[in-house]
Amino acid sequence: MRAHEAARLAARAKKTNYLGNCCLSVAYTRWDGRRLLAVKLSYPCPTIGLPTLSFGRYTSAVPISSQILLSQVDYSTWANQLLLSACSTLTPEELNRDLKASHSSILQTLRHIYYAERVWLRRLQADSLPPGIEIGNQQLFRDPDPEPDLQQLQQAWPATSEGLHKYVESLSEAEITGELRGIDCAILRWKLLLHMVNHSTLHRGQVASMLRQLGKQPPNTDLFSYYFPRP
Repeated sequence: MRAHEAARLAARAKKTNYLGNCCLSVAYTRWDGRRLLAVKLSYPCPTIGLPTLSFGRYTSAVPISSQILLSQVDYSTWANQLLLSACSTLTPEELNRDLKASHSSILQTLRHIYYAERVWLRRLQADSLPPGIEIGNQQLFRDPDPEPDLQQLQQAWPATSEGLHKYVESLSEAEITGELRGIDCAILRWKLLLHMVNHSTLHRGQVASMLRQLGKQPPNTDLFSYYFPRP
């Protein structure tokens, strides 16, 4: 984006008030030896809970409110429950059939979502990450054989969901933007929490696709439907 284009955008935003009660600032920075432009929209009222948005190839850290994070983790809980309910109508053979997804079957994929949410919650509560090489190794945090069946997942999952909600609810602003660290890796807490939701959403989509392969209608777990429920 060129400087004159940014100036025109600022003038248009001010004239039309299209962006609402916000201020637009233009700033240059340097990255990899090249001059890059950052256009930032800053909402002056922090109680709204809106983040600072950056456009262009340069993007600074984006703070996020606890209300937005709570809404995201609660959405994921809602979507998990809908999916578990839809899968409860399947036969054991359908649940375990290899449908060539990344985790083969519907039941294995549901287990993967559950294991990931549970282990990330444990790491957040312990305020510590394992060595980077161990982070994604499910063999280190799955349940021993026999692994949980669908009914056992339905019984066990709410404790993780409730624990995640309480954890996010307890975070201060400094903790939200603080780091979770291990011996060779680190990540900001808000980024990790959004990763958790995104990871579960990815694999819920796989389960929805597998339900269609079985001739079943998957539930609507879209974020829009969570915010705007139909009667």
